[in-house]
Amino acid sequence: MILKQDPSIFSLNALHGSYAFGETGTDLTNGDPESGVGFVNADGNGNFTTGGLIDLNDGGELVPSAAISGTYQLTDETVSSGRLSASVTIAGVNGTTSDVIYIVSSSQVLFISINTTQNSIFSGMAQLQVPPTGGFDLSSLINNSVVAVQGRQADGSPIVLIGSLATDGNGIFTLSYVQNNSDTKVSATAGGTYAVDPNGRAKLTYTSGGFSPTIIYLDGLNQGFAGATDANASSGPLDPGVSTYNNATLSTSDNFFFGTISPTSIKNINQSGVSSFGATTVQSVSDATTPGGILTGDGVGAPITYTCLLYTSRCV
Repeated sequence: MILKQDPSIFSLNALHGSYAFGETGTDLTNGDPESGVGFVNADGNGNFTTGGLIDLNDGGELVPSAAISGTYQLTDETVSSGRLSASVTIAGVNGTTSDVIYIVSSSQVLFISINTTQNSIFSGMAQLQVPPTGGFDLSSLINNSVVAVQGRQADGSPIVLIGSLATDGNGIFTLSYVQNNSDTKVSATAGGTYAVDPNGRAKLTYTSGGFSPTIIYLDGLNQGFAGATDANASSGPLDPGVSTYNNATLSTSDNFFFGTISPTSIKNINQSGVSSFGATTVQSVSDATTPGGILTGDGVGAPITYTCLLYTSRCV
């Protein structure tokens, strides 16, 4: 992805407040997938103060609700590019993690690990938490959200899921989803109960569907970073949805730009492009790299017929 920066705020004080984040990476010791979701408290003076938490998943080995703290510092490139450095410690995890942070705005940063001695590499995004009026609680998840997560299985093959998360604001949810398990597609529903802590940490507990619990750190109403507790270390964003869709929702004069995120294995195709939606069809042009690094440019796909289902937040 590429995001527009605000150079006028390139300073330590650009990070000031509580930031929810999500990260994905790999354990270099055994190749297991890793993911983490959490939040940090930045004081604007270079300190990640106490109170921050992270839920880590190393191929199904969990470090839940671990305290996270540390410092962040100016670099020689801060004024010119918004580059900061950071040192973070996590309760239950040996050593100190060294990161590089790039400021996008006062509400958003990107980060990447730069440790040469730790056994993992990862990157991710952090978003300033803006709690709803009254703070985070059950009503912070209400109506429809869109979730997209992906992970990597033990044999190295990817597994991805997208769906609509319907929450009632009182602790009951239903997930309508499509999952692609290495070219085996499943369309189904799952459901259960959820809880939301005042710090924005939410937990989805499934009573149907067979999924492991999912942890979400919210940065606002119906949005945040989701991390499953499965062995695939599946993770991804949660974004607000709307109550109803129909074909007119997408059939506009605007173009939609797309790209793959966090590729999990060499079997994945990396792709970016642009789509335009007609009344019932979508036409796309993209550039892609196939397994093996072969570049295919300006590929024009055949038009795809689509139908948006009324009273749901899914299109097929």
